[in-house]
Amino acid sequence: WVSHEGQPIFSVDVHPDGFRFATAGQDHRVKLWSLSPVLDDTSEQDEKVPRLLATLLGHLGAVNCARWSPDGKFLASGSDDQLVMLWQLADCGDRLGTAMPFGSNQPANLEKWRCAQTLRGHEGDIVDVAWSPDSSRVASVSLDNTVRIWLLSGAGGYASSAVHAQAAP
Repeated sequence: WVSHEGQPIFSVDVHPDGFRFATAGQDHRVKLWSLSPVLDDTSEQDEKVPRLLATLLGHLGAVNCARWSPDGKFLASGSDDQLVMLWQLADCGDRLGTAMPFGSNQPANLEKWRCAQTLRGHEGDIVDVAWSPDSSRVASVSLDNTVRIWLLSGAGGYASSAVHAQAAP
């Protein structure tokens, strides 16, 4: 039942609390799923137990990776659109901007997530992201042969530095 509408799934990551997991796919989406139906046969058979918790929209290319921050507050996703998006659970009253398109056959989101930051700077597809142990930095690697380290600030801003990689001769 874990699916991206028949499109390939490129990445999976389990949330630190062990109750949900994220998948990233060729369909330009990140999906958040409940782990309970995976771990418990009774829950899997119970139609009242939710499976899909949320679909995160915003990327304009295949989403190659999704990784939870160690503190569980953020989810970073990297895509062929050259963007890293940082997602977080929305507070009451937050503007979401990730509603399902009119006429979509997708179920409504049970959890409300929003894009907290969009990190720009790569000039190629982003193929992976990783968090620092204290969740203050996220690293991204791209087909543009750079690794960017993003320092997240408490005020919602960020700073980045790039390291250029070179192939061995």
